[in-house]
Amino acid sequence: LLKKIYLLETRKEFKIFICALLKALNEKYLQDDFKILEQIIFRMNIPHAWTGRDIRTFATLARDLYANSNKINEIRDELKQELQKEIDIVGIIEQFSNLFTYQRGNIGYHRWGGLKYLLFEYEEYLHNNKFSQDAQKIFINNYKQTAIEHIMPKTTTYWENEANDFINLFNEEYKYFAKNIIINSLGNLTILKDSKNSSVSNNPWASTSTLIGKKERYSSGSFNEIQISQEKVWDKNTIFKRGKDLCKFLFKEKLGVKTDLTEELLEKALFYSVDYYKIGFNIIDDNNIKKED
Repeated sequence: LLKKIYLLETRKEFKIFICALLKALNEKYLQDDFKILEQIIFRMNIPHAWTGRDIRTFATLARDLYANSNKINEIRDELKQELQKEIDIVGIIEQFSNLFTYQRGNIGYHRWGGLKYLLFEYEEYLHNNKFSQDAQKIFINNYKQTAIEHIMPKTTTYWENEANDFINLFNEEYKYFAKNIIINSLGNLTILKDSKNSSVSNNPWASTSTLIGKKERYSSGSFNEIQISQEKVWDKNTIFKRGKDLCKFLFKEKLGVKTDLTEELLEKALFYSVDYYKIGFNIIDDNNIKKED
């Protein structure tokens, strides 16, 4: 948990608070309090997911706790109450949608700073819930040795059919933006060890006589990879399917949201807007959408 906390946040206010916790508590209680802190810091990495105290107040909490360790129960209860506050689901999804038009790099979820951490958390979730009999291959200590991989690659030399199944439903002026959406949708991104990333990054999904396909290479990798490799094809439908699974994991498991996300919210979160989803999935045409910068 401490390793996870430092992957998410290294500012001095949290380090001071952690030092105060270490002084005030024995190991019996540290696990619970570090878990609370990890949840708070993760939410701080998502716009609209945290409405609690400002980071600077953790230095104040540390001072209070250092002066009087008996305040730990009061502080713990306050932080737990803040974690129970209602999450602004619509606001979060609006911010995720804006990743596709962000002026300093409109590369969708590939732009989100919390993406790799979420995928590592999903790796742990898959191990505990779907692959519990299998040995884990990627651990939190491998964090810096991994990179984000586009499953359907940016260079679509071997992927014309799969990419164009989405892109070609748009008029010419929208095709570049549509490609950006499908390639950088949440469901199309995973974690790979750097060495494997470079060797398979632009390969086709299925193996050929001269190239090992991504499906084959992923089948012996992390749990993220193995789950992906179980799909017969990799196209807009499987990207949407995996994206929904990751969104539900994020909101239900990591953020504790009780209500189910509607299909419209999922469509907007994963494909920029409901209209872009419907056009790309051949539900409506693009006569009424506005051109994006």
